Amino acid sequence: HHADVGGIAPGSMPPLSKSLAEEGAAIVAFKLVVGGVFQESGISQLLTEGGTRCLGDNLSDLKAQVAANNRGLQLMQQLVEEYSLEVICAYMKHIQDCAELSVRDMLRSFSLREGM
Repeated sequence: HHADVGGIAPGSMPPLSKSLAEEGAAIVAFKLVVGGVFQESGISQLLTEGGTRCLGDNLSDLKAQVAANNRGLQLMQQLVEEYSLEVICAYMKHIQDCAELSVRDMLRSFSLREGM
């Protein structure tokens, strides 16, 4: 999701859009990084064809997202090295289970409060 990738009005998700095409560039699939290389010309072409108004901003945002993902990968690799994949997976499962219970409890409380 980006602030402006074209569309019938500047900004994100114009309220008067009646179709996805009116919201700007709709990229079905594109490999943004190939062999460690950011595919700037390809993504620039797709965004430009979609009518982006701020190509430089879009490219900067995408590069920042790639950098953040790479940093996250490095940190996950460090955790696995320090604690083992088995331990990390167990903690991830615990977090997911807790999140599920929390959402279920919230939905149950909401439905009871609203008489549903």
